[in-house]
Amino acid sequence: MEKYRELVSFLLDRHSDIIRPGVGAIPYPYLIPGGFYTQQWDWDAYFMANHLCNRRDPKPQYLKYWADNFLSIFDPNEDTPACVRADQKVIRHPSLILKPFLARGAARAMKDNHDFDWGREVFPKVESTLIRWEKVRCDEPTGLFFWYDSMMSGADNNPAVGDGPEDINQVLSCDVNAYIYAEYLALSEMAELLGYKDKAELYQKKAETLKANILKYLYHEDENMFWNRRRDGQVVRRNAFSNYIPLTYGIIDDKEKGSALLKDHLMDRRMLSRYGIRSLSQDDPDYNNECMIVPYSNWQGPVWVVANYLHTVALSRYGLQEEAREVTKRVADTLLKDLHNCGSLHENYCAECGGGLAPNADMNKGREGGFVSWNLLIVDMLEANFPETFPKA
Repeated sequence: MEKYRELVSFLLDRHSDIIRPGVGAIPYPYLIPGGFYTQQWDWDAYFMANHLCNRRDPKPQYLKYWADNFLSIFDPNEDTPACVRADQKVIRHPSLILKPFLARGAARAMKDNHDFDWGREVFPKVESTLIRWEKVRCDEPTGLFFWYDSMMSGADNNPAVGDGPEDINQVLSCDVNAYIYAEYLALSEMAELLGYKDKAELYQKKAETLKANILKYLYHEDENMFWNRRRDGQVVRRNAFSNYIPLTYGIIDDKEKGSALLKDHLMDRRMLSRYGIRSLSQDDPDYNNECMIVPYSNWQGPVWVVANYLHTVALSRYGLQEEAREVTKRVADTLLKDLHNCGSLHENYCAECGGGLAPNADMNKGREGGFVSWNLLIVDMLEANFPETFPKA
């Protein structure tokens, strides 16, 4: 395990690469996926900000800034964009809408910054973003939520969601419903801490109702597996990273069932490679490890650190600590090899050879890799799964 100290040191030394001062239409300091992007993106910056909160010398102000930057372009009658830009362009394209992470970010920012006045100030806007989801992207017969398309989900070309005309607003996806379940719980906690008892009870009940609907419509007990479902009732049997997100948030109460699902499906050789867990099953007809970043990143096979982070949280939650440690080691080995090969890191990795994919030199002004973003989460994975070797840095 000592060999990973080089990787941890490299990433901790790169914090300055992801932090930018507020500029133009971005009013507060913000976090960028260093090496390729210049904007504040929603879940990229959310996970980076949580990584900064988790340090021995925590920096929770960046999670608060993250929320404030998105709230600066908030409109109660419109979707909030997934990207905050310095050039004042507010792009409200349905494929690029803020993913449901704002309540979790705001709740933790309020607690970690001990700023309950700020919490009271932003609570109505944070609540409004969830009300917007309920109004625009909730399927009334099932009570489940849907993405506009796979690009909106952040797993840009995930075939379990799809991006064809027939897929628009049609797929009740496991990941979005698990995320909103977690948002309801966070908003309930935030309301409780602010003394809004009725709101706390309301969102706790909403979380419980959504959890029941996820289990009713997306969980298949005979297969012990979550599958996406189209709004016409057709089951989408595409084994992708998104199928396992309900386990990250504890949707299955029975620990034995949850453990068995993860062992039988996630840790199966079709999902688990030598280099980490694939973003799409190896036996899927669309499985590939093509290097791409424009017009979208590839989630049809490559290993992503953020997905593996979420999976190790699920594995640990259901008592599979050895499996979580094994996944962590495989991903850490992949990143360490990349660091030795090119002196930097990539955003995703070939699941068959472990090589870094995007951004390559052709995409990044002649520089191979140079990507520091949610691959910071390997530090959090090592700390969570090997605390005896990696105490909080």
